[in-house]
Amino acid sequence: MEKNVFDTTIETERLLLRKLTMADVEDMHAYTSNPAVTTHLHWYAHTSIGQTRTYLESVVKRYDTHPGEFPYAIELKSDRKMIGVVKVSNICFFNKRGEFTSILNPAYQGKGYMGEAWNSLLDFCFNVAGLNRIQSLVTEENIPSQKKNLKAGLSYEGRLKDYWIMKGVFKDALVNAITAETFRKIHNQKEN
Repeated sequence: MEKNVFDTTIETERLLLRKLTMADVEDMHAYTSNPAVTTHLHWYAHTSIGQTRTYLESVVKRYDTHPGEFPYAIELKSDRKMIGVVKVSNICFFNKRGEFTSILNPAYQGKGYMGEAWNSLLDFCFNVAGLNRIQSLVTEENIPSQKKNLKAGLSYEGRLKDYWIMKGVFKDALVNAITAETFRKIHNQKEN
């Protein structure tokens, strides 16, 4: 079987984006057990570390069986702590596209870590993996994720009515996306 191009470690100034491992269970539980973190997500906060362990086991197993998605642990290099996850999913090499989702421990929010992770993963997707489009879908109520999308250069493209059922309620999905061409223009402007 051919090696998955996403199966690599991506290094930034302050972060490592790498495969999740079972050693991440305590760091993951620190935020998956926080109800504030799951407000705009499909799932409820984990009530035990055992629940987080079971979830993480399923994620780790999927690396070999689901090549259309790749979750990266966001590790803070300074203290080797896993502070969140950014995932590329719905990867379609034929159409050269994928979708980003992410989550970050609230103790590390507001420090630019997620922006750093997104920018490095966008760069990887466009300049190494050969994708041409990355999109991100968020609920209307998820203002922090909408702001993150815009800051990363994604543009609002439209609304998918009643796209998700979240905790028993239909929710619209706001579609935001960026192409390789737009990403390169943004970064060329920053460098000049």
